[in-house]
Parts: sequence; structure tokens; C-alpha cells
Amino acid sequence: MRPGLGDSPGCVKNKNMEPKPAATMRSSLELISVLFAFWLILNGSLAVDVLAVGALVAVAIALLFRNGLSFLADARLTPAGAVATVMYFGHFLKELVRANFKLSVIKTFGTPEPVF
Repeated sequence: MRPGLGDSPGCVKNKNMEPKPAATMRSSLELISVLFAFWLILNGSLAVDVLAVGALVAVAIALLFRNGLSFLADARLTPAGAVATVMYFGHFLKELVRANFKLSVIKTFGTPEPVF
């Protein structure tokens, strides 16, 4: 069983240690409620169209992520993973700085002529 699926206190599990449908339904309703509340907070409006879209999006997300929202639930920290993470962030920061310098050149001197 993946973490996040029926791990809440009071979750009733069957012989195979899988959550029963009632427990899964309860966690799905909790997720829908939290997502919908977050939608309302972000929008700051109680217009009918905002409420309808928020409800549809909350239900869609809850259906798509029935097994939990964490895609890192099964991740384990290993030395190779730590090295890969540091290398990734190093590469990301290098490319971020390069892109910002290119953008500042475009902003300062105008759009460069394309070179083919």
C-alpha cells in the first residue's frame, strides 16, 4: 500500500491492509473539501461560475490523484540520489543565470538579429 492512501488515524483496513472503500471515500471527500476551500481563498469570490469551476476542478483532482498527491511518497534518500539532486540544482541554477543574462541583453539592446 502506498503512503497517503488511508493512512489517516481511524482508517479501517481489510485483511490485505488496503483501506476499505468507506475510508477511501472519506479521504477523497476531505481532499475535495480542502481543494475547494483553497480555490475559494485564492479567488476571493463567491460568484456562481467561480464556485462551479472550483467544484469541478476539486473533483477532477481528487479523481486523478486517488492514491495520494505525493509523487515522492516512495522516494528514499540514497547517496546517488543526493548527488543527482545537487547536480540537477547546479545545472538548473547555471541555466537560470544564463537565461537571465540573455534576457537582460535583449531588454537593454533590443532583440538580436536571428543567426541561421
